[in-house]
Amino acid sequence: MKTIKQLATITIIIGTGINHYGIYPLGPIILTLGTILWTWGAVLMRDKELIITNVGVLLIGIIALTLN
Repeated sequence: MKTIKQLATITIIIGTGINHYGIYPLGPIILTLGTILWTWGAVLMRDKELIITNVGVLLIGIIALTLN
């Protein structure tokens, strides 16, 4: 569990950095991957609020990637 959370956090930090430099679509793809990892971790922890937050962010990311 700890490894999933650490990997998810690192992935989101890297994705945010790549996004900052405007590298598209790599930044949003990495952020979406990090969100998938956090969603997985939230499900394993059975943390309802984290699940809702990350599923929402994941849906926004997927929609944004498919519309551009």
